[in-house]
Amino acid sequence: MSTEQWDVSHLPRALVVHPDPQVLSDLCQILELAHFVAEPTDSLEEACGRVISEPFELIIVEVAHLSLELNDTQGLVSLLRGLPQYEFVPVVSVSDDPGAAVRAAELGLDLFVRLPLDSITFSTEIVRLHRRFAELQRRVAEEQRQFRQRILRTLSHEFRTPLVGITLGLELLEDMEDLKASRHVARAIDSIRLGTDRLLSSVLDFLLCQQIEAGMARRDFDALKQPLSASSIVNRYLDEHRDPLLAQGFSIVQEVDDGGTLVTLHRHHITLMLDRLLNNAVKFSPERKEIFFGVAREGASGVRIAIADRGIGIGENSEMALHPFSQPGREVLEQQGCGLGLTVVDGLVRINRGSFRLYPREGGGTIAEIVFLGEDG
Repeated sequence: MSTEQWDVSHLPRALVVHPDPQVLSDLCQILELAHFVAEPTDSLEEACGRVISEPFELIIVEVAHLSLELNDTQGLVSLLRGLPQYEFVPVVSVSDDPGAAVRAAELGLDLFVRLPLDSITFSTEIVRLHRRFAELQRRVAEEQRQFRQRILRTLSHEFRTPLVGITLGLELLEDMEDLKASRHVARAIDSIRLGTDRLLSSVLDFLLCQQIEAGMARRDFDALKQPLSASSIVNRYLDEHRDPLLAQGFSIVQEVDDGGTLVTLHRHHITLMLDRLLNNAVKFSPERKEIFFGVAREGASGVRIAIADRGIGIGENSEMALHPFSQPGREVLEQQGCGLGLTVVDGLVRINRGSFRLYPREGGGTIAEIVFLGEDG
């Protein structure tokens, strides 16, 4: 079967490096019959550049006539061994020089093939080698995933348990009016409350980032997703948070109407997103305390959620704000938190098959916009 009859976008890519045009052609033909996409080059310099910028699942290189102590091939092999993405990519050497087998072994290559090539034997060995490395990569990734989950469960328990104890103890102190009668004690209790809330927020954001990276949040989405009304979720959220916002001096404007559109979402993920976006709107609005909540239909079957403030504004830092541990507003205000909130929002939006962006609001402030497209979007 020719490669034209295969979807090459799903075939493994092989970089083939050899100075002899005929050998290069033969190698590529055999690889294509073995259902690889062969990328030939006779330049070791070009090969070094390509492995840095492009993904390959197999490297074939000739080492027969090159000195072990000083040669470009050793540079290529060293480069490959230093790139994390090539940890599970086999490197094969071919040569008509029997002594090259020893040099290939000294370089730590994974297979040596003697020229001339036997197409059936060569393709069989290459396929077997590629499958073995792919299976090894899969097993290591699964072991790392399980290990990471165990760490997250342990950290989650060890972080949350003492924080819950501190919070409960603090609530008891806050209820003791005789203690609060002392101005100094009241100030100390307020300081403890601020520090506890700050630590709890940072810990929760850190754990959520790890759950997103480890794939746990996506598995939660797959298990608990359901058709939901974004308008209903936002209206319920506003009902719960309106009084505390008003008590802080904020005015609230809402335009919530998605026309009854239902979108497949994870309900708790939406609440986590709203928490962090509202927290940012409050935190970065020390003077003009105005917050807008909007939900509208987007396209034929999607919805758009927006939270806008009249705070210090995002400026030119909208992309940087989504990076972990980044807080563009620190030069304006000494902000509490470690800069993970928007990273959490971006990760959860992607899991819920949406897009997220920040941009300046006309007249001052920032708009945080989430778009979820329906099945037809």
